[in-house]
Amino acid sequence: MRYIVLSADGLPTLYEAPDKVAENLADYCFEFLDEINGSYSPFVRVIKDASGPEYDLLSYSEQDFLNWLNSQPETAGQPVQEAALISKEERELIMETARRERDLPYELQQYPWFNF
Repeated sequence: MRYIVLSADGLPTLYEAPDKVAENLADYCFEFLDEINGSYSPFVRVIKDASGPEYDLLSYSEQDFLNWLNSQPETAGQPVQEAALISKEERELIMETARRERDLPYELQQYPWFNF
């Protein structure tokens, strides 16, 4: 298991993932996006538009990606989950740094990162 960082235009979160996922994080993320694009996947929410279905919007987050990823055979027996690597106080300090600097905190830059 290795650490990865995910965010959705918000604060980054550290997760533990199987090595294969960490080594190919962007590939998995784009596969998820390809799968949900234009479909009514159970892993996303659809925001209906009164103008017609071609204007519907898909809403998803890193948690939706995790739900999808954890349904894949590659993660069987090794679900991706939030890491307990750091204490709550350390996490709050890192998140405050991210909020203030609007960038991935130094402490997390060593891990693969994807922002949805």
